[in-house]
Amino acid sequence: MTTTYNWNNYIPQTRSIKNKNAIDHYIPDNPNVVISTQNNINWIRLANRATVLPFPYGVTKNYKVVDLNEKSWLGLYNYINSGYYDTYFSEISQVDYVILDLQRPLFYFDKGCNLYAGRCLDKKIEEEFFKSHQVTKLHFKLLYENDGFLIYERKK
Repeated sequence: MTTTYNWNNYIPQTRSIKNKNAIDHYIPDNPNVVISTQNNINWIRLANRATVLPFPYGVTKNYKVVDLNEKSWLGLYNYINSGYYDTYFSEISQVDYVILDLQRPLFYFDKGCNLYAGRCLDKKIEEEFFKSHQVTKLHFKLLYENDGFLIYERKK
């Protein structure tokens, strides 16, 4: 991991352009295709879908999402007060694609690794991230790799 946050991160580089083109090529336009990715990969093509999850959510286990179809404000109020959620959460199958960038700061679910001088300071997060990456390799096939940028598709 060599990336640090500075002004260069906001200017399109050859690597970023290639990776965005790979997303355009390998990730279907279908908004119902579910993606699991690091929190800091936020390209518009990924955001324009029904469900995007933080890595490794949905890689090996089913996940739940809020289902707001045909819900009322009264139902939401009851959920907030009672914690009863059966009518608000739907269990969805596992993700279809995983996108990781090993050159960016690592995120495990919603926790970052506190990058300093290109090194992860939180060794537990780093360890959990790479364990989950190894599990991903068992359940997904690698579609694209470029300098640590990886796109995986669930094995059929």
